[in-house]
Amino acid sequence: MSYLILFFLLSVGISFLCSILESVLLSVQMSYVSVLEKERPKTGKLLRWHKENINKSIAAILIINTIANTLGAAAVGAQAGKVFGDDIVMYVSIFLTFAILFFSEIIPKTIGAIYWKALAPLAAKIIRLFVWITYPIILVTLLVTNKISKGQEDEATTTKDELLESMLLSEEEGVIDEKESDYIENVLRLDEKSVSDILTPRSVVFALDGSMTIKEVMESEPNIFKF
Repeated sequence: MSYLILFFLLSVGISFLCSILESVLLSVQMSYVSVLEKERPKTGKLLRWHKENINKSIAAILIINTIANTLGAAAVGAQAGKVFGDDIVMYVSIFLTFAILFFSEIIPKTIGAIYWKALAPLAAKIIRLFVWITYPIILVTLLVTNKISKGQEDEATTTKDELLESMLLSEEEGVIDEKESDYIENVLRLDEKSVSDILTPRSVVFALDGSMTIKEVMESEPNIFKF
């Protein structure tokens, strides 16, 4: 009975960890990585490596997860047959399936998606360990995935439209105020503007004689400049 519980906990526990790591890694934004590199250079550099080599990192997580689920299910089923008899194996398998669904998929991935900022530094170190353990298998998988992705150019990490939407969300969340948002939007849309769009109308232009002194300006136009 103790072996049955042990195999069950190992299977669900390792799968739980893998799901959190996968969710965190996919949720991490490159802007956060850049900030982390300034605050914690080693951790930030490691996390950047995972993001830039995400095929290796994800492969390592999935390999560990698949092994845990496959061997765990087989071990739990075999042990359940010894303890309860073969007639109970089907019910144990059903229970294990739902346990993995909730405790190794839904719950951990939700946690990873919500708390990815807090978990990212630790996740980067654990994923590095996973990559070391599974590297021979990763090399084999890369032979296949590299052929699939051959000739495909990497897309830009962030487009201008995505940057604008991110800025608007930051304004709604109170991270930046409305004026700052307007300034950023105007700068990003500057290449869409022509000179005629930003010219000041002649009717509202105020001009002074260049030879006038400050004293003369203050005497002639006291409401224009206040020193």
